[in-house]
Amino acid sequence: MPFVAADHARHAIAWDTSPTHPCVFSDQWTVFTAAGLEYTAKYNLNYTVPFVPNCGAYPSSGWCFKNISAKGRGDFSSMWEMAAAVYGDLAPYTQKVVTS
Repeated sequence: MPFVAADHARHAIAWDTSPTHPCVFSDQWTVFTAAGLEYTAKYNLNYTVPFVPNCGAYPSSGWCFKNISAKGRGDFSSMWEMAAAVYGDLAPYTQKVVTS
């Protein structure tokens, strides 16, 4: 399924926060977004998360991610409140962000 810019809001973070809204955990983009939010929230709450170093397909290109940066770890913006409202109890680490 190709990514269509017009569908971004529906697929990424649903604007309707109703727990019965069909976008909440109902398609691949929403599931991927929820998983990314949970991974980020967990790391920024100082939990250990899995990480595999990545030097890309062309290591000679000069970029290589050998570890996760600790810069900004523990800093949260107000967007986490929207994510917590959308995903509710299905995203426990996101909920911890807004309650901590």
